[in-house]
Amino acid sequence: HMHEPRLSKKAYHVLRTLVGNGIFTGLITAQPEHLVLPILKKFGILRMFHFRAYHVLDKKEVIMAVCRNEGIIPKNCFYIGDSPSDITHAKKAGAKAVAYLNGSMPKDLVLAREPDFAIRDLKEVLAFFGLERWA
Repeated sequence: HMHEPRLSKKAYHVLRTLVGNGIFTGLITAQPEHLVLPILKKFGILRMFHFRAYHVLDKKEVIMAVCRNEGIIPKNCFYIGDSPSDITHAKKAGAKAVAYLNGSMPKDLVLAREPDFAIRDLKEVLAFFGLERWA
């Protein structure tokens, strides 16, 4: 999707609400920094991530390290991903695996990895933190 980046509907609002309510946010991506950084800047969301890791192949290890460094119990961590491997890495790290069914991957492939939650709209994330009223 790097050739025509679009910000998911409500993504800015959801990130702003999470950060504004003291929720730790992070970005762990397999994409290299030189491709992702300009997109984050373009949409004004770079500073909305407390942590950013680029070109990550073993997301499980990074999720575990972030939890350890931030004093977050992995089962209290929600990892949102749109690919089957995202779900697998989150579950192996002990985090809640949230499948974002945005159409970039066939739904059945993502759901076959048995995520803890499945969402179609990012604003659904707010409910995990009791912030539904901000949706």
